[in-house]
Amino acid sequence: MKYGVVGKISSGKDKVCELLESFGYKTLKYSDVLKEILNSLGIKLDNRVVFQKLGSSLRNLFGSEVLSIAIINQSSNYNNVIANGIRSKGEFTCLKKAGFKIIGLLCDDDKRFERARVRKRFKEDKELTKEEFIKADEDPAEREVSKLINDSDIIISNNGTIKDLKESLIKELSL
Repeated sequence: MKYGVVGKISSGKDKVCELLESFGYKTLKYSDVLKEILNSLGIKLDNRVVFQKLGSSLRNLFGSEVLSIAIINQSSNYNNVIANGIRSKGEFTCLKKAGFKIIGLLCDDDKRFERARVRKRFKEDKELTKEEFIKADEDPAEREVSKLINDSDIIISNNGTIKDLKESLIKELSL
């Protein structure tokens, strides 16, 4: 089976992938496609703003589905895949046309902010105020996410524990 996951920043997309990997799924991340591009240019950055701008630029230049095409090409090597980080309607639609089911993650802003501060995935996460964190949802690369969550095949609330999330995945995906 092939799934895509969409959710706001720090909603639990990586945790969903980690949990599905324990059931034999291979995670393919949109951010890894962007990292490959940067690495091939000799640029070593791990900065959310750079990823957002690069992703938006690629979508503007080559079409909103461009990153999903890369993910779909990579997914052909695997039976069970989870595509992590859908950000645009074009990406969403492209994956759906390729037979992916989309998982939308709902998570309260307070919980997302708390998780971002704890995980510190990007160095700027530890310095963000709550207002700045919430404002990041307004970035052009993030604007469509709420609608995409609502349009997803499966919607999972992720305001509880990891155990709760795993139980929801097992139930909703019939694992």
